[in-house]
Amino acid sequence: MRDQLRSGALTPAELMDAHIAAIERDNPRLNAFTELFLDEARAAARAPRPGPLSGIPLTIKSSLSYDSTAARRLRHSGAILLGRTNTPPFLMNYETDNSETGRTNNPLDVTLTPGGSSGGEAAAIAACMSAGGIGSDGGGSIR
Repeated sequence: MRDQLRSGALTPAELMDAHIAAIERDNPRLNAFTELFLDEARAAARAPRPGPLSGIPLTIKSSLSYDSTAARRLRHSGAILLGRTNTPPFLMNYETDNSETGRTNNPLDVTLTPGGSSGGEAAAIAACMSAGGIGSDGGGSIR
């Protein structure tokens, strides 16, 4: 993606539109996101910030805030944040399912979850709704 953006073969707005289309198509059945920043993402794609991740659409685990150090560093490097992704309660379960935000489904088999605690990140990336993201691993969730 970075090479296509740098060469001009793809614009940040086109890349963002493709990811937003995937979110609109697949997130209703997957429930990977707890919060979307689509208006901010579209605006950032029209005027991308320079940096090594310029124009790349990424996500952050819902245990991180939009103004967390990790999120600020991503934005400072040019990444565009699409949203926050689902986790189990207190990040303490082997599957991403909770009573407040619902269950995240595995994009390859919706009868399964993508695991926890970074299950929303895993589902978003696997379904091409995000190019990458920030998760965390306390017990093997992203290994």
